[in-house]
Amino acid sequence: MRTPLGCLAGQVAISLLTVLVIPFGARAANEGEIQNYIISISRLYESLDYELALNRVQLARQVPRGTEEEITLSLYEGIILCEMGKQGPGSASFRAALLLRPDAKLPVQVAPKVETLFESVRKQVKDELAPLVEQRETKSSSNEAPSAPSPTKMAVKEELPSTPPARVAVASTPKTSGMPGQMRVGVGGDLFFESSRMTGTWSINNSRTDESFDYTSLGFLSATAWLTTSTPMLNERLRVGAGLRIFGNYTAGGGNQFGFGLLNEAFAIGEYALPLNNKTEFLCGGRVGLSLLVPNSEFETEIRQLQEQGVNVWSVPRMGWLLGLSGGARRQMSDRIWLRADVLVQLEQQYLFDTSQEISGFRFTKNWSTLAVRLGLTLGAEFAL
Repeated sequence: MRTPLGCLAGQVAISLLTVLVIPFGARAANEGEIQNYIISISRLYESLDYELALNRVQLARQVPRGTEEEITLSLYEGIILCEMGKQGPGSASFRAALLLRPDAKLPVQVAPKVETLFESVRKQVKDELAPLVEQRETKSSSNEAPSAPSPTKMAVKEELPSTPPARVAVASTPKTSGMPGQMRVGVGGDLFFESSRMTGTWSINNSRTDESFDYTSLGFLSATAWLTTSTPMLNERLRVGAGLRIFGNYTAGGGNQFGFGLLNEAFAIGEYALPLNNKTEFLCGGRVGLSLLVPNSEFETEIRQLQEQGVNVWSVPRMGWLLGLSGGARRQMSDRIWLRADVLVQLEQQYLFDTSQEISGFRFTKNWSTLAVRLGLTLGAEFAL
């Protein structure tokens, strides 16, 4: 069966559009993505957020890009590394860019010491390339008329900075096994003070007894561990994660000493960092989560006595909730270690008893809960994974 000429022409046109248009569309999408990365890197550099800017350079290198974009990324990488005090890796990044284009210029204004280092690397690269340039020019001159430079000779000159891939690879900054600071684990010790109230009543029919009292915690130390990750898709300075806080035996002190049990907290955290200089950040954050109290001491005795009297109360851990706000500072000590100090204000409520039942014809009711306001100082360290 013959295909009509019009249908055949249509099929050919569709094929040509598929071959020609789609690659250009994909290339345009890649160019837009890499430009977004470069804009983000520039903004982070200007705000002195060098670590996140370096992370963005590494992310940008995972996107297809042209020679111009690779030169720009290498120059930014060199500038950022130098600002972080890493002149060796910074020089390697400058070298990688200058091997591709010896006359490249820095994309932003930098400190005089960085400018001096960059120009010294440029001189080294030009000295290394000089024999190669001379050799190619000599070879080209022997094959071309001396009257005027030919297009071929001009093309050779233009291509000279693009050295063989092996040389560029040697000059490039070594790849890291991950993105420093992308995910961190932290540990810290807490020094705290609290003002709390245990609200409690029990009643039999219409007879009601108030058992409430105010107290402060007998202990003043706890331990906290947390795991956070950066969120480049939302904001480069935002980190989110989860944490665990251990108080040990939680006991009311003062004139109403009463042991509640083993108190622990599990919570979600978020924090926003504002750079103060190239190594120090101001932090503001918050947390929300659950508390878990395992009955012990006097509270366990209270539960057992009620059970002996026929009250249906269980010796299971008691749940509660917590909400806190924090502010502090974090300082980078090395590529993968940070020290930090935070002040935390936290509100926590713990539910102890909530029972009501008929016992021998009497209506028995018992309700206990605690509400604590804690102010504390946490000193800790973070380690990049």
